[in-house]
Amino acid sequence: GEIESALRKQHRNQTKGQKPRVMLGSNHDGILKIYMNASEIEIGFLEVVGNAMVVDLKKCREDLEKLFKVMQLSIFYQRQHHLRRNATEEQLDCLQSFGVFVYQRETTIYTMHRYKGGLHIVDILTNFTIPDNKDQAYVLDEIVEKVYFFKSRVMDYYVKLQEISRKAQKYTPSNENPLEASPAKKNNRKTNQG
Repeated sequence: GEIESALRKQHRNQTKGQKPRVMLGSNHDGILKIYMNASEIEIGFLEVVGNAMVVDLKKCREDLEKLFKVMQLSIFYQRQHHLRRNATEEQLDCLQSFGVFVYQRETTIYTMHRYKGGLHIVDILTNFTIPDNKDQAYVLDEIVEKVYFFKSRVMDYYVKLQEISRKAQKYTPSNENPLEASPAKKNNRKTNQG
């Protein structure tokens, strides 16, 4: 089953009055959450496309787009959380979000950062292929190391976020506008004309 992202729901509610509602695809196969200042913050997302045998490039592209959109929203709401507590822009330079994308046997772990001017940069943190026979079992050590590296990166990130929270003194509402969602996809269904 899939897990609903609170970020997508929050974004949908904040942008409802600005324009017609668009489909955001708010369900994910997994969500990594941390707790900061008694608030739950979603920082990582998992998308699994199909299974190891089926090739579906359209679904792969759509799920990768969905993953990148929610990673971008995560950074936006992390910024809001810290800006309300009077964090400086310099303190927010470390903000990032994570995405784990599984397509067939290939697993890729992404990280996204926001730079000045609102530019979002995505980088591949690590990737690996899950073995499909016993002759490839030797790569399991490497996979465990890469997953442990990812876990260490998330834990280091949590420590950085704690540093921001310790330096922020008081609560002030932020006036930054929510992100604009991508335009709705065109409906390719043909209508019967008779």
